[in-house]
Amino acid sequence: MSLKARLYKYIEYKGLTTQKFEQLAGLSNGAVSKASDNMRMGTLDKISNTFSDLNIDWLRTGVGEMLKPISMTYYQRIERILNHYSLTARGLSIALGFNSPQIFYDIKSGKCGISKKLAEKIQEKFVDVNTAWLLTGEGEMLKPISNGVEIGDVFRVTSSDPEISKVDFITVAARASFVESILTATEDVVDQYPVVLMENERPFLGSLKVFEVEGESMLPMKPGTLLLTRQIPPTRWNSISNRIAVVIFSEFVVVKRINRNELDINNTLTLHSDNTLYPSMVVQAADIRAVFEAIRIISAPLG
Repeated sequence: MSLKARLYKYIEYKGLTTQKFEQLAGLSNGAVSKASDNMRMGTLDKISNTFSDLNIDWLRTGVGEMLKPISMTYYQRIERILNHYSLTARGLSIALGFNSPQIFYDIKSGKCGISKKLAEKIQEKFVDVNTAWLLTGEGEMLKPISNGVEIGDVFRVTSSDPEISKVDFITVAARASFVESILTATEDVVDQYPVVLMENERPFLGSLKVFEVEGESMLPMKPGTLLLTRQIPPTRWNSISNRIAVVIFSEFVVVKRINRNELDINNTLTLHSDNTLYPSMVVQAADIRAVFEAIRIISAPLG
């Protein structure tokens, strides 16, 4: 198919006459009928600048699709976040510390886009959100899992390294004995995991634990992912919202997102599965034995 044929195909797709197309693009009369495979770059630029959905590489070479991939609008990205975390615009504004959700209404109406400051504020509260995706629509909404420090063949540490701290490590196999130690208030002997702590994490070393993730309810967080967590005292449970946490019960342990915190209203927490194939759980505060808030992922399976 020649360039002229591709151009006619696009004009037909847009429902325009040739004359109207030339007029909109600022081309001379008869420019389309005279088009050749050696169309000048200036003419291509005029067409590209006027018809932003046209893949100009396709027009020039015939390779690829006629239309550019449709990127998400700013508000569609906000909607993805609202849906993922089961929030309303007002709920998101409260989570970010805003007095009202007006900024999101302005984004929806097209008055403004997502500023770098807003994107950073969202990412600060929802640490797994990809800031670059928020700003451009490119890539994935959630960051790759493999952030943090990985311990393995590439990065070896010794117990004498002053930068390394030993943190209690609760594997899936060790969960039962760990729960028992909490219920009986006894000191449980657990494995320890070497972690390079951030400056702001070191003061809390005594309350830190590394938990191994089990199952697929928190995908894209994979089974075998290691979470660095901090134990939250019961007096502060009501302050946790929209955060991933390890919640300890009398007979089991779950890793979920605390989606709705209504401890001050009816003594319940709603624990949300990021994998939509799994249901949420509404639990009573009286059934909870301990809560460990996730700080960051320190290791994740590859692939």
